[in-house]
Amino acid sequence: MAYPSVTYQFSNGTLLNATQCNTNFTDLLSGITDGTKDFNVNSYSAAGSMCVAGDVYTKEYSSYYASSTVTGWTAAVSGHINYKKFGKLVTVDFYLTGTSNATTASFTLPYSCNAATIFSNLHIPVHAYDSKSDEVGHGKIASSNVFHVYNGPTSGTTFVNSGTKFIHGVLVYESA
Repeated sequence: MAYPSVTYQFSNGTLLNATQCNTNFTDLLSGITDGTKDFNVNSYSAAGSMCVAGDVYTKEYSSYYASSTVTGWTAAVSGHINYKKFGKLVTVDFYLTGTSNATTASFTLPYSCNAATIFSNLHIPVHAYDSKSDEVGHGKIASSNVFHVYNGPTSGTTFVNSGTKFIHGVLVYESA
């Protein structure tokens, strides 16, 4: 989308014409409110609340599936890894399924995690399935941008390295 524009340009040291000034104000107001223009604000401060009618994001809801390095399946893994970023907060929705070729499952994240927020004992519930079980597994960020999933309540719980395997969950983390 384009940004709002004005009809008249003013320079320092010139007298303002009220009609031209009002025309520019109307141009800006129309450009902001008609929904056809973007409006960039470098800084905003409010003493009260703010209400936004549309979506607010740094990075819109996008697919990361093709860019992620996925391990634990044969090359025929399918599903999705979608994410959205708001400031430093990243939300990742994932579903991966296919034929298992390892006792592990992992994928890379779209943004590196803030190292100060990586807790070695922080585990996120994940729906994990393989040919031996269908249960609540868990996942954790093992390094700055790799998410590991375990098939059970402890880090030592592994998947079967054959047959169908899938993982599904939502991860929220702070990016670096």
